[in-house]
Amino acid sequence: MQSSTYASELVRSIERRLANRHFAVLRVAKIKFDEIATLCRIRDISRSGARIETNMPVAVDSVATLEIRSDLKAIGTVVWTSGNQLGLRFHRPVNIEVFLGRGSSSMGNIRARRPRFRSVARAVIEGLEGDSYAVLRDISLEGASFELIESRRLLRIGEQMAIRIEGLPRKRASVKWVGVESFGIQFGNPIQFPELEHWLLRSGS
Repeated sequence: MQSSTYASELVRSIERRLANRHFAVLRVAKIKFDEIATLCRIRDISRSGARIETNMPVAVDSVATLEIRSDLKAIGTVVWTSGNQLGLRFHRPVNIEVFLGRGSSSMGNIRARRPRFRSVARAVIEGLEGDSYAVLRDISLEGASFELIESRRLLRIGEQMAIRIEGLPRKRASVKWVGVESFGIQFGNPIQFPELEHWLLRSGS
């Protein structure tokens, strides 16, 4: 009986230590409060919570969803704020190995994606035959997808282009996929973190 009690106490002690063990990281992620989402940086993380860097004004007791990839999300409550940093306590313990990219998640054959942000903005695709026009559907640091409004040519996968998204600098990109009146691109050079963060906060995505 005593050995069983000792084993149970030992397990609880190990679980407490693991929950309180913090891993220093600098991971780009998505944080969402109600319907507003923006980029953030995870400064350190444990099974029970994380320290987040974001320029979004946040109140203590706010509930947030933290997303590293489309298959890696955690819901938590803000327990403290200081400047552009906040402490998020997870509602459920997370698997640190998976969150830090050292383990596998359960998405089957579905490809996990880096955080993307739904937003609406006008876009102009430059071309020798004249400009084409589109509306932004979603965006990430690496790429974006659009709905075509007016096109003077057929877009082809792999095609290189210059595109101007309202509020962002002109970017070089390549076409990654083409659908019915829609397409996706990959930027030649990723958007800089502060640039996209400020754009998202201005647009209220």
